[in-house]
Amino acid sequence: VWLKQPLALPRLSGIDFPSAGEMEPSPAGQEPTSRLGGETPCLAPQHMLFFVHGMGGTEVDWDLWVEVAGEILSGWRLRPVTTLAEGARFMGNGVDALADQAAVEIVAAVREEQAQAGGSARRLMLHFIGHSMGGLIARGALPQVFRELGDDTCELGHYISLSTPHLGVQASWTSGHFWKNFSALSGIFSQQCVQLAVSDRGEDGRPPYLMALSESEGEFLEVLGRFRTRTCVSLVRGDPLISMCSGLVGPDLAFEPPKWESGCGWRFEFRSGFDASSSFERALNERGADFSGSSSGHSVQGKASAPSPESELADDEDSSPQTSNTSAPESSSMTPESEQRRQSRCLRRRAWSQSADGSCRFPGSMLSG
Repeated sequence: VWLKQPLALPRLSGIDFPSAGEMEPSPAGQEPTSRLGGETPCLAPQHMLFFVHGMGGTEVDWDLWVEVAGEILSGWRLRPVTTLAEGARFMGNGVDALADQAAVEIVAAVREEQAQAGGSARRLMLHFIGHSMGGLIARGALPQVFRELGDDTCELGHYISLSTPHLGVQASWTSGHFWKNFSALSGIFSQQCVQLAVSDRGEDGRPPYLMALSESEGEFLEVLGRFRTRTCVSLVRGDPLISMCSGLVGPDLAFEPPKWESGCGWRFEFRSGFDASSSFERALNERGADFSGSSSGHSVQGKASAPSPESELADDEDSSPQTSNTSAPESSSMTPESEQRRQSRCLRRRAWSQSADGSCRFPGSMLSG
């Protein structure tokens, strides 16, 4: 999304929001049903949409979203997360702690919905929209949610992140935004910015929190993979904290804004992964190129840099981001404690890459997930 100025966003009417299946008319007083692929009609799920705000936000940030979504998503339960404001302040609680806190509230909301439903056979389908750090909080909360509720309790529908730093907030040291890299030094006050900079030290040799969220065989990505769709939305430019490449998990993305800005105040500059026949694509195309931009990512160009020995980061007391450490040679005189410490250093050491435009710097292994 490319925002020229903070204008009121026009509503996208005429978009069919998918659910568990095509809804069938039902007599008054009976539960609605859906039919999937010609199967026997079954009870359509009850949808719950959770909104998770980011750093410095509150649940009030979602008031307009709830108002608009309430008109479109008839019958859905719309639940902004309400308990994060204090901990989500700048230099507040770490992302992991906020995720645990959000999980408690989500579990309570789901159980409340189940209690209100009584003995209904309708399943719950959960959806999440997270803004900025809220997108990471939602990802981090999901495994705990399913551990407490059980894997068969709910289905996952849509996950949408809005300018969420999936690859962290760091930038190339040669870019104009390298100042964000120094957020790694704020650990004496809070782990929040340190985690967003992918520079925190995991206990017992565990990787930084954002890397744990991205582990291809980890529990976080396994649960994220259960969603029917996962959509990342980000500003093309103008966000000093969250780069487009981090927000879209696309280090190869690069975009040159037009010299002359005309037309409406905002538009979808480019997008990918949407079926050409989808109602979303149709709604955008009906409004013309000034509104919809390109659907195939024609503005995408460049290539992310490969990791190099010089970009290796060792998270231990005796090294710095500018240098690479070589581990001590093994010998029979090395004590078990020193060997364990050496292995922990090796585990935490990660080769760093940067995006094609230099706006994002991240451990290259994060892309494996």
